[in-house]
Amino acid sequence: MRERRIRRSVLLGLLACSVLAFVLAALVVVTDLPRVLHLCPYPDDPRSYAREGCGIGAMSNEYATTLDSGLSHYRVPMPADAQGVRFYLDPGAFNGGDMLFLRFGASPAEVASLLAKLDAKPSGRGAESTWEGWRTTEPIPWQFTDSGRYLVYTYQVAVGTSDDPETDGGTVIVDTQADPRVVYLDVGSD
Repeated sequence: MRERRIRRSVLLGLLACSVLAFVLAALVVVTDLPRVLHLCPYPDDPRSYAREGCGIGAMSNEYATTLDSGLSHYRVPMPADAQGVRFYLDPGAFNGGDMLFLRFGASPAEVASLLAKLDAKPSGRGAESTWEGWRTTEPIPWQFTDSGRYLVYTYQVAVGTSDDPETDGGTVIVDTQADPRVVYLDVGSD
């Protein structure tokens, strides 16, 4: 009798798990549940890019959860008086790696100083073709053309610790016709 109850409990438990798995799979297909459950790592910062379907809460990101920690982790020397700052920290939800996307305005001298501090080099590519791969996968409303308006630079940055060193790549796109200049920067492991 006891064995029968145990067997029945096990079978009912398996049946309940199967039904739950089916219901969750159906919800994922019908309602895009992963997007609905997505939490913002920085919901209260007005400088962050708004994200559709982003809930209020905290998301764990071992590298960066605020703009300041992102700037520190990726060693980005953003000018102290940068204007119109906007950012997005991708903890890996979209591209399999962690990334910082940053937009701000600065004077030509501050932009030159930033490029020098990053040891950024001209990439030889246009802004539109550089950004094209990210445009459809990231929730960032940047749009470019391959006109002479934009200059594109690339750089490498050492991040991590001495026990776990890592080198990430970065791209800087500068709108040379904007006043002040507008800098679009992305850096991270992709």
